[in-house]
Amino acid sequence: MLYNYSYNIAALIILSLVLIVTFTNYVTKSKELKLYRALIISVILCCFLDVLTSFTISYYTYVPRVVNLILNTFYFFTSVFPLLFVALYVLQTIENKNKLFFFSCIFPIILYNIILVVNIFTGILFSFDENGVYTHGPVFLLNYLFPFIYIIIIAYSIMKYRKTLKVKQIISLLIFIFFFGIAAIMQAFIFPNVLLIFFAASIAVASFLFSIETPDYKELEYLRHNLELEVERKTKQVNDMSIQAIEAFALTIDAKDEYTKGHSLRVAGYSKMIAKELGLDDLEVEEIYNSALLHDVGKIGIPDSILKKTERLTDEEFAVIK
Repeated sequence: MLYNYSYNIAALIILSLVLIVTFTNYVTKSKELKLYRALIISVILCCFLDVLTSFTISYYTYVPRVVNLILNTFYFFTSVFPLLFVALYVLQTIENKNKLFFFSCIFPIILYNIILVVNIFTGILFSFDENGVYTHGPVFLLNYLFPFIYIIIIAYSIMKYRKTLKVKQIISLLIFIFFFGIAAIMQAFIFPNVLLIFFAASIAVASFLFSIETPDYKELEYLRHNLELEVERKTKQVNDMSIQAIEAFALTIDAKDEYTKGHSLRVAGYSKMIAKELGLDDLEVEEIYNSALLHDVGKIGIPDSILKKTERLTDEEFAVIK
């Protein structure tokens, strides 16, 4: 059987350009960018192996049987990696730490690899006869089942985390699983000699570049969040220092008169409790507390001879207090 390679050649050109863009336009080292590049590289590798194995199968008389077996095993091994990277990309984008979800992404590829190893000795998926002719095994369609397991996982994650994902992210993910799924069905049952799967995947992967939030934007959001936290921390620190200064000043005022020692702090404490009971917000409660601390600030300018006098004040002394 001769295969049509033109779609995969087009896919290699598209993906190479997209990969170059990620290196020239995005300089951050975020996990999202690394996964996106890994996704692109995995599809490029799949396209290359798809063309190579199709060529060696077509010209089997010139290719040793064992070489064809190894190449095709490696091809099927890599074929599920693009879907794995998409699932992990979603996991990273929504910042999900769910270990069960991560395990559900890793387990299918481990199981599929075990089946591929078994296939080398049994031919249950595919084999090459004595003449080197490529032959489908009794459970060949398992090669298409595992990609569809990942499509289900990605579709489930879109549904579950639709409130976390942005609309453009959801659209691009749906484009990916739709294109990949339709192309897989067409190649498996309608056009077996046309290499469509990874051409469709390349179009969908390219759409990620324009519709999914870029890794650089994600990092900017992360930096902005950290800056907000730092500003909030510094503001609280300054407020705490201001309150400490006001309390120290209030203690200085109260220290001028032994009779009123600690009076300002007690008044401020009661004022704060009353303000909270009245349902005032935190800012208003803090303002009332600070004001109450300084309610006797006038004492600072009163001479001790007047402030501590135990006899009746003269009219002149009373005028000073007023």
